[in-house]
Amino acid sequence: LKRLHEAIQERRKIESPQFLPVLLVTTADAHDLIAAHLDQAIDECLVWPTAQVVVQMRVQNLLRARHLRRDLAATRQQVQQLSLSEERHRALAELVSGYSYAHRLEPDGTIIREWVTPEAYCRVTGYNEHDLPTLDDPSARGRLIYPQDLPIWQQRIRNIRSGQPDASEFRIVTKSGNRMAFAALDAVDG
Repeated sequence: LKRLHEAIQERRKIESPQFLPVLLVTTADAHDLIAAHLDQAIDECLVWPTAQVVVQMRVQNLLRARHLRRDLAATRQQVQQLSLSEERHRALAELVSGYSYAHRLEPDGTIIREWVTPEAYCRVTGYNEHDLPTLDDPSARGRLIYPQDLPIWQQRIRNIRSGQPDASEFRIVTKSGNRMAFAALDAVDG
C-alpha cells in the first residue's frame, strides 16, 4: 500500500493541475488497512460488492468537489487581486495633493456626490465630506467657491449637466477662510 501511495502521488504531480481522482474498491476486511492513506492518496473508498450506480455517484461527487475547490481558489485569487487594486488606488489617492471624488448626474439634472476621499478632502478644504452635500447646492457654492469665480463654477455645472467633460480652474475658500487655487478635471463616464 505504501508503494501504491507513492505511485499515486507521483502521478498526481504529473497530472497537475488536472484532477486525477483515485477511487479504491476493496473488500470489507482490507478497508482498515487503507484508512491511513485516505485523503492522502485515495479520494474515495468503496467496499466490494458495490452497485455500479454507487460508483458513478461517487465519481460525480469527486468531480463536483474538485470544481468547487477550483472555483473557490479562483474566487480567493480575485478577492486578493481586488484587495491589492484597492490598496494601490488608496495609496495613489493619498499621494495626490488634492482630493478625488465621483459625482452622478440624475435624470432631473441634480448632481449627487457618490464618494470623496474624506481625509484628503478635509485636509484640502477644511470641510468634512458631509458639510457640502452636492455640487449645485447654493449654500455649498457660497461657502466653498470664491465669489469672483462663481461664473466659472456655474459654467462647470452646465458642462457637467450637458454631458461635456470639464477642466476648470477656480479658487475655493477653505473652512478657515483662506483662498486656494483649485483645478478640477472631470470626464464624462459612458
